[in-house]
Amino acid sequence: MDINLLREFTLLVASGNYTSAAKILYMSQPSLSRHISGLEKELGVQLFFDDKPLTLTRAGELVMRNAPDILQAYDRMNQQLSELSNDKPILIRIQDLLHFETMYTNIHTCIEETTARFPSVVFKFVKVKNHLDTREALSCGDIDIGFLFGLSNKPFHLSETSGFLSFVMTSFSGELAFGIKKDSPLKQRGTLAFSDFSDKSFLFEAKKEGSEFVQAFCDTCTLEGFYPKIEYVITSNALDFYSRDPKEAVIPITRMQKGNTAFDRHVQQNMSVIVPRSNHGPYFVSSTLVVRDEPSNAAFDFFFTRLKELESQHLANK
Repeated sequence: MDINLLREFTLLVASGNYTSAAKILYMSQPSLSRHISGLEKELGVQLFFDDKPLTLTRAGELVMRNAPDILQAYDRMNQQLSELSNDKPILIRIQDLLHFETMYTNIHTCIEETTARFPSVVFKFVKVKNHLDTREALSCGDIDIGFLFGLSNKPFHLSETSGFLSFVMTSFSGELAFGIKKDSPLKQRGTLAFSDFSDKSFLFEAKKEGSEFVQAFCDTCTLEGFYPKIEYVITSNALDFYSRDPKEAVIPITRMQKGNTAFDRHVQQNMSVIVPRSNHGPYFVSSTLVVRDEPSNAAFDFFFTRLKELESQHLANK
């Protein structure tokens, strides 16, 4: 609908006749009449009865009741667009791990705070191409923010990130645990050690972005006396992967220290979570946020700094 025609319609109603309205609008009476006819054609209704003085039809009354709100919303939108036009649009691409809603609540908090302060910024979650790992995706410019997962004897261990700005995501770091099916015979043995899983297959998502963690896991199992059998599962949704029935296999997972998260509930629906006794452990999974370059604009800098602050607070509350 042509918003200007709606403005002319409301002015005509307020004026009561075509002559007065045409003078206010600095147009001829025939031109105004054609405009109103065009609005009627566009809306598919008759707005006025064909008599004098001007009398609104039921359809005309309906349009008139709604016109002020429509015009006000249109003007408000134009004002907001005008404000945005003063700022250069900014796109920040975050590696999509397909489970942000349940795991990375701090990220969503920072997105809301950043967009409130910088209206022109847009955040986009980007799935890393299958043939790239996180470092490669950052280096080639596919993403601006990525995540690395490590495994060590120390909680909140920072992954090696030479050439990248980084900090540990404490809100998604925790003790290494194994997910097994609820009725697994292994549960009858009582306390389980790493060696009790030496004949099992370990399931991982078939993604190159997780290759560093898989290698770290293999090194850990080797340290515990066996080399693990790895099986890869193709999946489009990480929550589906971690909430599946593992059958006779084992799914390595992170037992987040805060506990009682939506992720925990997904996992516990279909499997039991075991923290195995180890000869050299315990072992901790850590998530490291990495960015390709120093934050290049105020919005990116605000997001990065605020998220780092929230993650530090999370660590302090442990």
